[in-house]
Amino acid sequence: METINHTLKDKTKLTLFKGDHITNVIVRSDYYYESAMLLFIRDNIPKGLFIDVGANIGNHTVFFAKYCASSVMSFEPFPDTFKLLAKNIHQNDLENTKIFNVGLSDTNEDISMLAVSGNAGMNKVDKTGTIKAKLIVFDPCFVISDKNPVTLIKIDCEGYEEKAILGMINIINKYHPALFIECQTDKELFEMRKLLKPLGYDDRYKFNATPTYFFSHQNK
Repeated sequence: METINHTLKDKTKLTLFKGDHITNVIVRSDYYYESAMLLFIRDNIPKGLFIDVGANIGNHTVFFAKYCASSVMSFEPFPDTFKLLAKNIHQNDLENTKIFNVGLSDTNEDISMLAVSGNAGMNKVDKTGTIKAKLIVFDPCFVISDKNPVTLIKIDCEGYEEKAILGMINIINKYHPALFIECQTDKELFEMRKLLKPLGYDDRYKFNATPTYFFSHQNK
């Protein structure tokens, strides 16, 4: 897919998919996609390890690494999108970021993904897709140091949000990070509330055109 290069008003360099929805928003504003949510995070969430699940081209990851987090872990399973994520991390010299070409779920598995023309943010797991990718379970694969606790997890993975959370239950229960989770429908929001309420979480605010909800732990 054809790409373009664009420099934001803060001098951040991004390589973007030409004609993509996210690209169009970024180019019009000369700033980050979903900027209202990102600025809220900058001003309200403590520094620490941020985890970006469904990182896409790195819009959120780059902002987190530059302005919010002490370090960032980013997960993006779609191969072409991951290449732009890697390029955007490299060309902005973000040494506090680790990226992984996998998605997160509650099981380890090989999957097929379907590309959505004109909106790479909607690429999704689909048996009819021709793109091969991998999903892993977070908790058994990563050891997090208490010296750099997880303070935020952002999850946008096109219907796999609940599965991603189930694979991160241990780390969520240990650190009680802020959770920013996309729920496209009222049904998805209902199911997410049902999952997170027993863990001590309630949703506080809604952001973005495609709804993303900020869930905060009752002890925070």
